[in-house]
Amino acid sequence: MRELNKLPSGITLVDGFYRFDFRFNGKRRRLRTIYTEKDKLTMVEKLYHSLICALEEGRFEPSFFIERIPNIESLGKIRDKYNMSDLLENQLWRYRERHDLTPPSITNLEIVTTIHLIPYFKNINIKTITVYDIEEFIKQIQLSRDRIKLILRPLRHVFKNALRENIIKEDPFEKLETNILSQYSINTEYEVKPFNQDEIQLILESCSHPTIRNLISTGFYTGMRIGELFALTWEDIDFENEQICVNKSVSVNGVIKQPKTKAGIRNIEMTALAKDALMAQLKITGGAEDKRVFKTPKGKNYLRTDGFGRYWREALIKSGVEYRNPYQMRHTFISYMLMRGNSPLILYRMVGHETPEIIYKFYARFISAVKGKKLLV
Repeated sequence: MRELNKLPSGITLVDGFYRFDFRFNGKRRRLRTIYTEKDKLTMVEKLYHSLICALEEGRFEPSFFIERIPNIESLGKIRDKYNMSDLLENQLWRYRERHDLTPPSITNLEIVTTIHLIPYFKNINIKTITVYDIEEFIKQIQLSRDRIKLILRPLRHVFKNALRENIIKEDPFEKLETNILSQYSINTEYEVKPFNQDEIQLILESCSHPTIRNLISTGFYTGMRIGELFALTWEDIDFENEQICVNKSVSVNGVIKQPKTKAGIRNIEMTALAKDALMAQLKITGGAEDKRVFKTPKGKNYLRTDGFGRYWREALIKSGVEYRNPYQMRHTFISYMLMRGNSPLILYRMVGHETPEIIYKFYARFISAVKGKKLLV
């Protein structure tokens, strides 16, 4: 048994369990942990200092500590225990308590969780997250395949644990396409497969509703991301000067917000075909109170970036065109703009990339202008 006088300040051992003894909000607090004298004291010390720091810095969240300090609720009200931020933090604690992970491995998991996962998913309730949300997250990472796999590891474990604990009914990772990492990681041979003009025409002719046709047409002829199209308002459209101002996007949880980077805020020159599509759409939603340009055929706003998927699939199936995901609309625009002789050093800004490296990485074969070929715009 450890001698009590050798325990760090604020930590005591009562009835075989470690207890924290400190003052908070002017009162003395005694909180029993789940750790016993058989557990490593260094782990208990780390938990204690984490708790004290959180209290002192004003970022205390009871749900972060609930699994290790059962009566932590006495310090404050617990928010939604199913929010992703807390679930990811709890997953980090699970990693720290494992004996089969090396310190560098744990550090890497802490880094990717803090930098990528928590800022993206924040306080979204895990029960509302779908496979399409996971796909959208993967698309925007733009890192190597191995790095994306590491980033997804804590996320996979959070959903796996939630399924086991009956918090969710199904794990969205089980529905992910098997080749999704090959499609969206930077260091892969992911093939950009732009649609040709005949295919585009067939797709547009196969759309089930004029507003879907106008949305797809605008996507093909502006290179805008799906979330950017959904958030577009008529105030962003300048027909006189033929400019489209991109300044917001529909996020994973349906919230309209500014792009994640300054490069995402930009003006796009309106091509003739994009202008035709937007003029046609003006007759449909020009009088909308919220001024949103694109709505569903039922007149509702697209609340999530996956809300368009079924209309896209229906159009491609009906057209008989080889299926590619909707992001290929953006690839098509970039490819054809390069084939027209537009410089990558100018184009990368137009499509909202921070640097031209991605243009050179994925579209190198389209950079040389192809003379005599029927072009998109």
